[in-house]
Amino acid sequence: MKKRLLSLLLILCLCAALLPVAVFAEGNEIELTNEYIERELQKTSKIDSTGKIIYSYQKALPAGSYRLTGDITLYDEVRIEGSVTIDLNGKTMRRNDDENSRFHAAFSVRNGSHLTLTDSSNGNGAISGFGNSSVHVLAGGTFTMNGGRLLAGRALGGDIRTRGGGVLVEKDGLFVMNGGLIESCLANGDGGGVYVNGMFRMTGGTIYNCGTEEAAYDGTHGYGGGVFIAPNGTFEMSGGSIENCKAVGEYN
Repeated sequence: MKKRLLSLLLILCLCAALLPVAVFAEGNEIELTNEYIERELQKTSKIDSTGKIIYSYQKALPAGSYRLTGDITLYDEVRIEGSVTIDLNGKTMRRNDDENSRFHAAFSVRNGSHLTLTDSSNGNGAISGFGNSSVHVLAGGTFTMNGGRLLAGRALGGDIRTRGGGVLVEKDGLFVMNGGLIESCLANGDGGGVYVNGMFRMTGGTIYNCGTEEAAYDGTHGYGGGVFIAPNGTFEMSGGSIENCKAVGEYN
C-alpha cells in the first residue's frame, strides 16, 4: 500500500513539474538577442581575397514568436523559412557597419514562409540602415507588417540598378501592410519605398519620404519614389498613406 501511495505521489509530482514547462513553451515569446542569433543561426566568418572578414549565418531563424529585449546587430541577412513573428518592442535592429560590413537585407522571406512584424512598445521599434532592401520577399513568401518602422533602407548597387529600398516583393510574393512606417528608404533603381513584382496590399500604415536616384552607370532614371509596380505586380490600397515621396523619373 505504501509503495502504491509513493508511486502515485511521484507521478503527481512529475505531472506538476511538467505542466508549467509546457504552458511556458506554448504561451511565451522567445527573447531575440545577439547571442541567440549567433548561436541558433550559426554565425561564421571567412577572409576573402582582399583580407576582409565576411560574416554569414548558416541556418534560418527557427519558426516561432520572438521579442526583442535590446538592440540587435545583424552581420548577414536572416532567412525566414517557416512562420515567424517578431515584436520589435521599441528596440532597433541594425546592420553591422564596421570596416568589414557589407550591404544585405535584414530578412529574406522564402517560399512557403511568413514573417509578421509588430511593435508592442512605444512605436519606436525599427529595422534601420540595411541595404539591398530591408525585407526581401521571394516567390511564395509572405511579409505582414502590423507595426514597427523600416528606416533608411538603401538599395544602392553602385553601377547596377537596385530596387526596393524598403521592401522588395518578387513575383508570386505577398506583402501586406496593415500598420507601421516605411521611411527615408532609397533605391537607385525603381521603388524607393516598395518594389512590387508580386502582390502588395496596403490597408494601413505610412510610406514616407522615400525616393529614387539616378543609377550611376548610365544615368538611367528610377521610378516610383514610394511604390513601383512592375509588370507582374499588383497593388491594392484600401487604407494608409504615401507621403512626400519623390522619384528621378516621372512616376512617384
